[in-house]
Amino acid sequence: MNGDRPPLWLRRAPWAAAALTAAILAWELAVLRPGYGVGDETQQIRQILSLEGGAPIPWLWARGSLQRVGLWLWLELCGNGLRRLHVPGPAVVGLEAVLLWRLARRWFSEEAACWAVLADLLCAATWMRARSVLSYTWLPMELTALALLSARVRGRWGALLWGAAAGILALDYEGALAALPGLFIACAWREPGFRARAVLAATALGATLAVLAAAHPGVLRAYVGLRLAVNLGGGVPVVGALGHNLLQLLVGGRPMPYLGVDGWPAVALWSLPFIAAGALGCGRDRAAGVALWAATAVLATQTATAPWGVPAHRLAAAWPTLCLLAGTGGARVRARLGSVPAAVWLAFLALGVSAEANAYFRHMAFHGRELYGRSEDLARACGDARRAESSGAGVSTALLETRSRDVRFFLGPRPESRPGAGLWVFLPPEFHEACAGVPARVGVYRVSPRDVPVLVLVVHGPTARRFSGIEGSLRPLLDSDGAGSERAWLARGGDPWARAAVLDRYLRRLWRGLPFTPGLLHLALAAPFLTPGPPDLLARYLTSRDPRLAERLVDAALTLDPGWGPALGDRVAILRAEGRPAAAEAAARARDAGLAAGAWRTYD
Repeated sequence: MNGDRPPLWLRRAPWAAAALTAAILAWELAVLRPGYGVGDETQQIRQILSLEGGAPIPWLWARGSLQRVGLWLWLELCGNGLRRLHVPGPAVVGLEAVLLWRLARRWFSEEAACWAVLADLLCAATWMRARSVLSYTWLPMELTALALLSARVRGRWGALLWGAAAGILALDYEGALAALPGLFIACAWREPGFRARAVLAATALGATLAVLAAAHPGVLRAYVGLRLAVNLGGGVPVVGALGHNLLQLLVGGRPMPYLGVDGWPAVALWSLPFIAAGALGCGRDRAAGVALWAATAVLATQTATAPWGVPAHRLAAAWPTLCLLAGTGGARVRARLGSVPAAVWLAFLALGVSAEANAYFRHMAFHGRELYGRSEDLARACGDARRAESSGAGVSTALLETRSRDVRFFLGPRPESRPGAGLWVFLPPEFHEACAGVPARVGVYRVSPRDVPVLVLVVHGPTARRFSGIEGSLRPLLDSDGAGSERAWLARGGDPWARAAVLDRYLRRLWRGLPFTPGLLHLALAAPFLTPGPPDLLARYLTSRDPRLAERLVDAALTLDPGWGPALGDRVAILRAEGRPAAAEAAARARDAGLAAGAWRTYD
């Protein structure tokens, strides 16, 4: 490839792209949507809280351990907070761009490096990844760093250390396992010193993976079982799933909304011709190893047949090599079109980044509140509770912690209060209707109808003492976190509000292996339902097993709270399972109308 220095506008373009990306992320994370998402991101917060509570660091196969520990150490240094939580993501993406520029310049040319960084930074998928708190955010940076380090492998110890470092990536995001074979090929292809020691590096890599697998064989078995179920068990042939996913990655599919941009390609739309040109010219540009890395990583990550959407986030395993191909392709295309003036290229990039920004902010306008609104509302509620706590009020979080411990990211319990100061009780949203019968001030933190609401009671006198007692009775159960202790608690009985929360928590274990038995059903029906959560969970589980009983249970849930969003949705599935399409369509219209009118959502 031509090694001449690129024109001035192209040399400055990566700096402009970095400034624009920094501005977009600062505006997004500091002003518009500083929250973390529901689902996996909330689970990440819970695991960080476990580390903050003194739990041992879980060095587990393909579980994001490295990134989680890094995030935990950062929060230990700076303190918990939504905006502080998001600092490492953009910082890692910035480091990724620097490393990518150095790698592309070393392997190809300075012009290829400029185009590679532009393809990395001027991309809606990169912005989405930078705001995530999940481990796939770090993978492109980690892989790029390993590729650069391969240039420093000169002797035996360098090769052994490189192989061990590559193997340790198995402790982080699972996409590393798909990327490592191609990364190894690309490094051996491009770096003569590494190629001479490739056997030693491969031996160290294999030995490290073997040690990690032997340390936790149960985790490895569970991971292999999950991958087989997702990649081969979805009822769709692997070739069909691969073709469908690749098409969706190119034209825009429906990934999970906190993992990708809805209806938009998984790489920058403007970079697609450059990636194609880089792949077609890989032989002449000595980029065949990079192309093999791209091919193996894409094939390994896009055969999933899971029902939860296109696995666009798993393309992180191939991200550095796709950017490298865009770099070589961009240099090749510009060389072919040498007479095109700089103004045209700049206009092309401006249109490209405008399309990426439009896709990103359109996605956030539609999904942002339902994804990130709850954590922002929770932070606001906890801030108000902290201010009340400074005046002597108490705080009880145990009832909410039966559903999610992430409230502890902002606030810890302190059930004792000064006389007259009151007790702030944080509740799961399904207690919304039950609050009507309690002498208390009810606080609902909800900016948009699309938010998962945060529910708080402020109680005094005997009611405060009652909820302080609930806090004390639930704390040992929350600390033990086991199905046996929850069942024993339910059999023993307690305050009806505590029972409703524990029963909801216990029934959610049906999707994690808890067997459904007549005894479980008897335990659930032993007392009248207080909230719509438990009957709706039973109905959801029984939808395909006993749809008639499921319909009665979901009707019971909607009797308790006619605006309970999950039950409105479950009723549609139940009526379809009963073979009543007309009734299901009517129920779907009622669900959509209810959600549009502000029906209560949850984070199931």
